[in-house]
Amino acid sequence: MPDPVEDLWPPEVGTTTVVPPLAILRRQAVILGERTQNLIEGVVETMPQGDGFRQLFYIVAPSFDYKYLLFEIRHGVIGYPVTAFARGGRDSWQLETQEQFVRWLKEILASEETKRVVGSLLAQVKA
Repeated sequence: MPDPVEDLWPPEVGTTTVVPPLAILRRQAVILGERTQNLIEGVVETMPQGDGFRQLFYIVAPSFDYKYLLFEIRHGVIGYPVTAFARGGRDSWQLETQEQFVRWLKEILASEETKRVVGSLLAQVKA
């Protein structure tokens, strides 16, 4: 017997060319571990918040069970725009597109603060 209700979803449902912020953050977390032989790692914690998500990016020294919150982002279910917050919520940025988010993230990861934190933790782990 044929299905009495036809499939009403369009063929392109579930397809997108946009890379979600979570995928970008997770990839950078993995790369940090690879660059430090997993002595220092990146960890992303994701929590639902309202109609979207809150994601915290930590630099972690697993051997010490230590986590350093580097930044936080918040975004809707669609992914962009992203609101980004520096450690402690002192500063925030509104990033409208994936390209703006990637550019901001690159600046944060290359910042003096980030380099000092990773370098310091790495030195302590190797001590």
